[in-house]
Amino acid sequence: KERQFDLVCVDPPTFSRSRNKKRKTTTFSVKKDYGRLAGDALKVLRPGGVLLCSTNCATLPPGAFERDVEAAVRAAGRRVVAKLYSPQPPDFSAGGQKMYLKTLWLQID
Repeated sequence: KERQFDLVCVDPPTFSRSRNKKRKTTTFSVKKDYGRLAGDALKVLRPGGVLLCSTNCATLPPGAFERDVEAAVRAAGRRVVAKLYSPQPPDFSAGGQKMYLKTLWLQID
């Protein structure tokens, strides 16, 4: 439909497995596939729009998360004009686990 949006939110599960109509099993892993998903989201993001990327993958370091998303932006021939990274808020209990929530807000031309 060639639709475009001012804001696109990307917040997939850390891992999923599904079966398509041909009974073929596919998997999604944030560590392996987040960049591709962000690239798909950019296809429907209007120039000047905001891409909100979020994950709760504890094994994906913040720097790698940012690099994956920004690489997808470059691969799409677009550029980041403003960026805000938000780590897990201090009042959010991680139950003794390392801080795993990550959020990245990007304005994209």
